[in-house]
Amino acid sequence: MDEVKQKRAVIYTRVSSDKQVDGYSLDSQKDLCEQKAKQMGYEVVRIFREEGISATTTNRPELQDLLAYCRNKENDIDGVFVYSFSRLNRNTVDFLTLRHLLSKSGVSLQSVTEPTGESPEHQLIETILASMAEYENKSRARNVANSLKKRFMEGNITSRPALGYIMQKVNGKNIAVKDSDTFNILKNLWVRVLNEKLSLSDVARELNKLGVKSKHTVRFKKFSSQSVSKIFSNKFYMGTLVSEKYGEIQGKHEPMVDEDTFYQVRDIITGRKPHKKTRYALRKDFPLRGILNCPMCDRKCSSAWSQGKNKKYAYYSCSIRQQHKVVSYPAGILDDKFLELIKNIQPTKKFMLFFATIIKEKYHARFNQLNTAQDTILKDIEILKKTKKTLSEKHLKGIYSDEDYIELKDELASEIAIKNGLLNEKKIEKIDIQTVLEFMVYYLSNLDKIFLKASPELKLKIGCSLLPFGIVYENNSYRTPILGRGYEAKARNAIASGEPGGIRTRDQELKRLLLYR
Repeated sequence: MDEVKQKRAVIYTRVSSDKQVDGYSLDSQKDLCEQKAKQMGYEVVRIFREEGISATTTNRPELQDLLAYCRNKENDIDGVFVYSFSRLNRNTVDFLTLRHLLSKSGVSLQSVTEPTGESPEHQLIETILASMAEYENKSRARNVANSLKKRFMEGNITSRPALGYIMQKVNGKNIAVKDSDTFNILKNLWVRVLNEKLSLSDVARELNKLGVKSKHTVRFKKFSSQSVSKIFSNKFYMGTLVSEKYGEIQGKHEPMVDEDTFYQVRDIITGRKPHKKTRYALRKDFPLRGILNCPMCDRKCSSAWSQGKNKKYAYYSCSIRQQHKVVSYPAGILDDKFLELIKNIQPTKKFMLFFATIIKEKYHARFNQLNTAQDTILKDIEILKKTKKTLSEKHLKGIYSDEDYIELKDELASEIAIKNGLLNEKKIEKIDIQTVLEFMVYYLSNLDKIFLKASPELKLKIGCSLLPFGIVYENNSYRTPILGRGYEAKARNAIASGEPGGIRTRDQELKRLLLYR
């Protein structure tokens, strides 16, 4: 009788964070994969260990080595074992491609925690699981992005602070505070540039002489004129946070210099004429600044007061005078018509109450769902902890050997850690949804009144949320605007019910613009 061939397999383990490499994850994955392979009659001949690399890309050294190793017929590999499909890849298309490549080489893919097989049903389940892993990854990325945006909008930095500052935990939150070693040194150099007209090379020389460490590195690195120029270009020093995505906002950290000093020093460093504040600064007497567009060039309109025979008159106009004929619009008329437009756009109270009811139902459904999931995970953790305690008692009685005890204890610790990770993902903050919805209904049902009483900055935010592409005044009326996503529901409802108003949704207006371009 011919001897049955021993099936050969390799193991692939991965963690996405460098901080996890020395923890339980990689070793736990390896141990569980080895147990699974042994149960299925495989001999493990090699382990590929991917440390601190995300699963969103296939360009991973160990993964590429694994594929090459499996393709080599001399290695005679029959299977690849992973703890879960998410360890292999979190992109559905890439996962299917990897599975196809392994299958072409006669290699099956086996998961410790998920059903696997060659049947169409198993392949469907694998695809669904891979899609879920991709969804979880993108959802987590979105949550991180939202957290960073919230942190930025609250006035907190989302990256390493500028030279002269360090991160410190205050009231449970990491914020930028003065670095006692470098803050006063750098502040003194701002003053010296202003008073003594120091050059960039002079400042670099001073910093190098004092031995200031750049970019918070442990190793001293010499400053150059270029690196000093970046320091004096950073608005962080005058208290402003800058983001390419979210714009500028006042930070919560203590400024090193005031705004005037910042721009004066910038002018000295760059050799420009003295800085003048932008003429497009927001003003109470011109609420449509930043919202009103020129009908000829689509740039934001400026504004000014014009002296008449008896009094001054407010006008909006385009500042690009060389490109087209200058047309001025009486500010009072445009402001009044804009309030009428807001009244037409804002949802009715009846519509808002209906909308709020739906949101409330969805919030409570989601909250209850996550709470149920949390309770289930907490019960699982409690059972695992009791099992761990029982294991220790049996080990003391001599029922388990030291080797078996350590192996089982590590497995339980790994399971508890995984459950705790899942618990963190299922957390949801309890909020007073009724108060939030009442405010939302009041706000959206009284937009015109709120806009009228708002500060210039808030007027701009309201205008941009309503009309993200701005608005154009032409032929004694406002041209049909493109509404923001949040206000389209009202517009669609109005169109469906035949209400007048001339407000198009974004898709309708974009289609109209394309037709008449």
